[in-house]
Amino acid sequence: QRITEEFPHNGKGWKLTSRVDAVEKLLKYDKNQRAKQNNKETPKKNTKEEKTKISTVTFTAPSHVMMGRRDADTDETSFITTFWVCPVGTGRSRFMSATLVKAPFRIIPRWLSHIFLNNFVDQDTYLLATQQKYVLSAERKAMKERENDKDASTKKLNLRKKLFAYRSPAERVQARLGTFLDETLSRAPNRASTLLELNLIDTPPREIVLDREQQHLKICPDSQQVVKNCKRTKHLSVAVSLILGVTKLWLSFWVPKSSVLVNHFHKWVTPNRLGWTVGLCGIAFWLAQKIQREFYFKYTEALRDRDLKNIPKLWLDK
Repeated sequence: QRITEEFPHNGKGWKLTSRVDAVEKLLKYDKNQRAKQNNKETPKKNTKEEKTKISTVTFTAPSHVMMGRRDADTDETSFITTFWVCPVGTGRSRFMSATLVKAPFRIIPRWLSHIFLNNFVDQDTYLLATQQKYVLSAERKAMKERENDKDASTKKLNLRKKLFAYRSPAERVQARLGTFLDETLSRAPNRASTLLELNLIDTPPREIVLDREQQHLKICPDSQQVVKNCKRTKHLSVAVSLILGVTKLWLSFWVPKSSVLVNHFHKWVTPNRLGWTVGLCGIAFWLAQKIQREFYFKYTEALRDRDLKNIPKLWLDK
């Protein structure tokens, strides 16, 4: 792993870049272990030589991260994931993400990518929320100690190195970033006074931390339009089914069959066609309900437990 630091904007900015050969060591290890467990031959190495790309992660202070696999010679890439973690208060941040792809047109609708991203982020967000009281409590304690220490300004905080265990060589970025946060967060305006007032005993319930309506829907016009369309689709599906069904019954039992209009209606709305129409309306209602559901609280403990049980399917659990 190669770590470089830059100081743009006449030395006032800070940029941290990590470069690692994009070699799938963990996947190969997992395949080999599964083969041994199942008494199968170890997968043969791919003899086709492919140029190794460079996995590059760049953090630009104070809140921007960019990731992508780049060509070792040209530094070009066809896909970049970028996101901003913007502080909006002590212990609270706004996560904003985007992907940059070399394509002549948008591959998937924006609202669909929002659904995928929300499902992905929900798997980690509550874990981070449970860490808050420990991290912020330690930071508050360190700030109080520094207030009573005359030599505090000359000492490094090293708070996050004590809280987190950096075991992988590839975690040098996280360690360096933790040092950056230790050095800068204490200088944030009003942070010390706010920390003293925060309730760091209780972790908010999942329904609050993972409330997609508050966290995402209310500030995203694309998702708001999708939810509106889903509601319209459900209302239209119910209306069409009721109108056709009630009209069919009414004309069958209470209107004389000699009427030309009634005969024409019965000829067009046969029981078979009526059944198909109601069935399609039901499918449309179900799909609209399922999509709409994605923009509200979803990731319950039951779903969390289901995901945990599926981990061994991806990574061998010894």
